[in-house]
Amino acid sequence: MNKKKTFIYLLIFIQFINAPVFAQNNNKKHNEKVVIVGSTEPVVTQSRKINLTPGKPVQPDIKKDFDFTPKDKYFKAPSKFTPIKPATFRTGGNNDIYNNVIKAGFGTRISPYAEFFHSQSHKGKYKFDFHASHHSSFGNIKGYTDTKYSKSLAEAGYTRFFKQQIVKFNLGYDYNTNKNYFPSTIADSLNTDSLKLAYNDFFFNTTITSNYRNKKRLHHTINIGGYYFFNKISQNYYNKSNELNIYTDFDLHKSFRVTNLLEYQYLGGNGKIKYYRNNGISDITNGIDSSAVNSALISLTPYFKARYGILSFKAGINLSYLYSQKSSHFRVFPDINITVNLFPEYLELYAGSDGNYERNGFKKLVSENPFVSQTIPENWKATKIRFYGGFKGNIAKKVDFNMQINWSMFDNEYFYISTFNDFTQVQPYDNMFFIENDNGSLLNFNFQLTYDISNKANAYVSYNYNSYNLDNLVNPSGKILSELKVGGYYMIKGKFKPRAEIIYVGKRYTLNITNAFISPQEIELKGFVDLNLGLDYYHTENLSGFIKFNNILNNKYQYFYQHPAYGIEMMIGVGYKF
Repeated sequence: MNKKKTFIYLLIFIQFINAPVFAQNNNKKHNEKVVIVGSTEPVVTQSRKINLTPGKPVQPDIKKDFDFTPKDKYFKAPSKFTPIKPATFRTGGNNDIYNNVIKAGFGTRISPYAEFFHSQSHKGKYKFDFHASHHSSFGNIKGYTDTKYSKSLAEAGYTRFFKQQIVKFNLGYDYNTNKNYFPSTIADSLNTDSLKLAYNDFFFNTTITSNYRNKKRLHHTINIGGYYFFNKISQNYYNKSNELNIYTDFDLHKSFRVTNLLEYQYLGGNGKIKYYRNNGISDITNGIDSSAVNSALISLTPYFKARYGILSFKAGINLSYLYSQKSSHFRVFPDINITVNLFPEYLELYAGSDGNYERNGFKKLVSENPFVSQTIPENWKATKIRFYGGFKGNIAKKVDFNMQINWSMFDNEYFYISTFNDFTQVQPYDNMFFIENDNGSLLNFNFQLTYDISNKANAYVSYNYNSYNLDNLVNPSGKILSELKVGGYYMIKGKFKPRAEIIYVGKRYTLNITNAFISPQEIELKGFVDLNLGLDYYHTENLSGFIKFNNILNNKYQYFYQHPAYGIEMMIGVGYKF
């Protein structure tokens, strides 16, 4: 063989191994990793590298220490802490490995906190994880009724590795309590004993994933799962609501040469079946209706993926059938994505179009707003068409960025309507939120950037902007219009890790119903700034401590109308690995 032929074969081989193939596991053996959990949390703040393989683009997952959920950040601003997360290391032997981490703390709002994580694994055979946590608060906001709450979680996961399959089992229970609160000046006229909300969530999931070396085989991922979510209130019938969900989704794909003009090619299909059953009030206008409401979604998307040089694309059609007791619909959505890899691993341009059905159910709305009424109607949002485009990449494998713009048309988007001081509703108390559905369009711009230096320093910034054009509502009541987050940390001599995050949320609009016979009043909520600071101290490899301050500017902002934040909080605690 002469040198010219050898060089040509070498180029072909390099091009082949660099081609994206089926979740990166089609041409290599399964590489088992063991989960090691420690008080130093070595990968919690590392930014995840952006995936440059063809497919629908997603925002990079910014790894940051202050990760506020809407409930915590906007309603009570409790002392938030970093969940215990695993770090992965390669195993050198076949012995079982056990790791345990425990954390505990106490906050100024009479807020006890405890968290435990256990990990056990055996190389090439199995991995077992168990996680339990609890955080509660007994403090109140001055001038308001009780704002006590608690959050408890217990979950377990088991992964079994076979020669050509990986099977995962996950199950857990999430229990959150809360209280509707409002100015104490009107509490005398209401029964505050019935204001407690107790949300229970049982969930499970099973995943079967192929682990073939040969990319020509039929690769597959199959998920089966569900949950049972309910609010248990014994004192008042109107608060008894529950939601049952059972689902399965799958993805099948296989290498298939359609034409010699293209490089890697494969045909595939993904689909899902989702079933929901709700019990509770579903029609407040016509009185109490406690009958069950059933709905189901069946979706199938055949697709073709391929690449030619720096150009990669996916072309598919989403066929979706939606059934509910009110009506049934069949829609065809596009599923198209094009990417141009201008500079491999550094800069990629992308654009595409898609659409889908999404259920705005009881569990989803409660997780976003724990004060939403239990009388929400059965509702599915339809994103009829969405166009998106942007660019993403990284610089020197330290700076990751993603900038994207989206425009979509939708039916039945949900918006929050306040009922503060409205005593004409069926509800026995006020200061809750009902749901108003509307059609329209949305223009969205979002940007994320992270800068990471090993485990020594990390910084991030993200910005999200939304502009709605609605058919009926003048403004998007209860929706975020703009949000900016900036934060990071710096490790000092391997012992001290100061950190900070600042959050800015722009103005929002709220419609408030003060009387059923009067037109709703539109209220503009001012923007606010939330500054959070923290410090971790690593005394030894196993023993560490932390102190964190939330809302250090002590701003009594309202994310939702008439639900002020608690103000400044502090939490101090310790962590121990054994």
